[in-house]
Amino acid sequence: MKNKVIIILTCIFITSCASKKKIMVDAIMVTPTPSIDANLLVETPKPTTIPENSSIDTQGKEVLEIKEKLFITQINDIFYNFDDYKDKIIVIEGMYSEFTSLDGKSKSPVVFRFGPGCCNNDGWGGFLLKNYEGEKPKDKEWIKVIGTPLLVENGVYKDLFLEVISLEILSERGAETVNS
Repeated sequence: MKNKVIIILTCIFITSCASKKKIMVDAIMVTPTPSIDANLLVETPKPTTIPENSSIDTQGKEVLEIKEKLFITQINDIFYNFDDYKDKIIVIEGMYSEFTSLDGKSKSPVVFRFGPGCCNNDGWGGFLLKNYEGEKPKDKEWIKVIGTPLLVENGVYKDLFLEVISLEILSERGAETVNS
């Protein structure tokens, strides 16, 4: 009986700190769980199209443009649900740079944006770039990349690449730092 009283008092204390409506159920206070429409949690990116006058052949593949809103979330979704994206054409804008490998022996070109991290803006999201043979952009120059995603085993982890179909240097910049 003593344990039941302690549990009830603990539940009352914990739920009394919440600002939600409480319901009495068998002498224990509980906070109702709000119903959440899962479709409202993540904005599903809308497919985009490559202009007809473009020299890019999409070969009937769906084209997905990654926008500023949910930028990092979308890239994470591509990484964790790769099979859902492997046959799509990805369009992304961001800064160009070359990231150095962990062992310091090689560099990989990347399109990226800064994102939230432990110190507000030290995180990043983007793609490593594979098979780009054009003019190398300057560091932090704004680019638009069109490519197909690749997930490559690299020792104990995987790297997310875009196999470049086209890379364009843009004069108009988007947000360098994104929140999600």
